[in-house]
Amino acid sequence: MKHMIIIKRRAAAKGDRWVRASRSTPNNNCVELWLGRTAVGVRDSKNLTGGILTFDRRQWNEFLVRAVR
Repeated sequence: MKHMIIIKRRAAAKGDRWVRASRSTPNNNCVELWLGRTAVGVRDSKNLTGGILTFDRRQWNEFLVRAVR
């Protein structure tokens, strides 16, 4: 896999819809996902204004395929 992670430092834009796993812990020890039309964002739920990992949809799908192997 090529360099697939771009790190951006920005606060979540107003209106961004972030989701987390239904099994996440009450003390926010999880990651959140933002599913856009052409990209997927991943951030730490404990640091909402920290860095965001951004993947294009092809890269995200490739990650998921490899993660479930």
